Parts: sequence; structure tokens; C-alpha cells
Amino acid sequence: MESRKDRRNDNRRNLVGSQPNRERHQPYVRGTIMPPFSLTVKEYVELDMSGSTGERSFADIITSIRYWIIHSITIPSLFIAGWLFVSTILAYNEFGSPRPKEYFTESRQGIPLITGHFDPLVQLDEFSRSF
Repeated sequence: MESRKDRRNDNRRNLVGSQPNRERHQPYVRGTIMPPFSLTVKEYVELDMSGSTGERSFADIITSIRYWIIHSITIPSLFIAGWLFVSTILAYNEFGSPRPKEYFTESRQGIPLITGHFDPLVQLDEFSRSF
């Protein structure tokens, strides 16, 4: 019967490969030479999984000058574009919402609330006629 230690060593042999250009008795993980059978399965998976997609860390991104050059232009320009969209009344035309001066008319000075539980459609028709 095989012991746990033997099975663990077999797993380590299977997980840690050998590169053809290096000496056969020195296993490697992602290009670094490791002492023979020094990794547990968990350690190997952690080494293999970390950074395997080639993505940069968040701290590396926000400390780069390129990030700040790009975002110092895009964030203010998005803010200015949104402000212009609303201030030039394009937003009201695009979405069909009433302008600030059109919420209350001379004929209707109250808030159009639906208060009837059994006749809401009648009240909606009355409100739509007053617009």
C-alpha cells in the first residue's frame, strides 16, 4: 500500500516538469529552477495561477504616468460633455422630459398625483389632457 508521502511525491513529480534545455534532474516552475520536489500541490497551483494571464496589478496601473495622462483628459471631458448635454436642453429633447419651466402650467399648479384607487386610468387621461 502506498503511503501519503509517496503519493504526494508522485504528484509533485507530475506537476513539476522539466525543460529540454536544462539539466534533467532540475525541475522548474514557469522558468525558474526549483529544488527537486520542494513544492506542495497548493504551492504549485498558487505559483502557476498568479499572474498567468499577464494582467498588471491595480497598484501598478494607477501609479503609471500613462494612466494619469489618459484619465486626466477623459474624466473631465466626460463631465463637460454631460454638463453641455443638459445645459443646452438637448437632454430634454432627446428623452422627452418636460423642461424645468414646464412642470407647472397656468391651468395645473398642483402635483399630478394619482389618488383614486379604483379609477387610475381616468385620472391619467385628465393629466395627459392638461399637458
